[in-house]
Amino acid sequence: MKVSIKDILLGSLLLISCGQKNTSEATASEIMETSSASVSNSNGGCLLSYQDKYDQLLPLENIQKHFTTDWKSTKKTYILNKNPKYRNHDTYTYSWPSERTRTMEIAGRKLTVPIDNRVGLTWVGDDLYKMSKKKSDLENFQSFYRTPTKEELERAFEEADKRVGEQKDVSKDQKNAAMGLARGMAAQAKFEQVSGIGDAAAWKPNDNELVVLVGGLTFQVIADVSSDANTNLELAKKLALEVLKKCN
Repeated sequence: MKVSIKDILLGSLLLISCGQKNTSEATASEIMETSSASVSNSNGGCLLSYQDKYDQLLPLENIQKHFTTDWKSTKKTYILNKNPKYRNHDTYTYSWPSERTRTMEIAGRKLTVPIDNRVGLTWVGDDLYKMSKKKSDLENFQSFYRTPTKEELERAFEEADKRVGEQKDVSKDQKNAAMGLARGMAAQAKFEQVSGIGDAAAWKPNDNELVVLVGGLTFQVIADVSSDANTNLELAKKLALEVLKKCN
């Protein structure tokens, strides 16, 4: 399998920032390919049964219970991976224009881009949280979905820099671009623990997504409808409970 620079960077950053002292040779892509969820409870098995029908796991009528907008003007998007093996990476959303914008820095230039409102689901099934290799799913989840310390990130950057440097076909410009990508990814690695949802839950404020652990599996609720973080989080929690009702 061909390994990309992005795979190397992502694997290094995630493995080290999750508290694993010695990184393995596995890249993020390899980890996802070999990851298999051990589903021993009905909640996890139920989630898997909806892997190709996220829109039935969180149908529009359940979203409408908790959020009001002109739904006729929204756009439904269902992104299916070409390989059924990666059904857990699919994304289902309703989106519509907003007045919000986001400033992004690309290659040293700051760009202001519009942000659409979005609600929906993504990553229903297994994700990367088990790579921290703790004793239990809960420990793995809490170790993975936390904000890494500055020291952990610096070690991750050093490891990523070393692994990129080992690639013979990588130019200096490519290496610099890759490390810039790594630092950008790291800046987004912020999480807040959320209680009372599933077996455990973590909020990703930079993405306005709530990751929920249930029965050894995870699902991620997208709730990006406001410039107010608490409004987004409260909506995500309500939608997550709707998902959990389906698999109760």
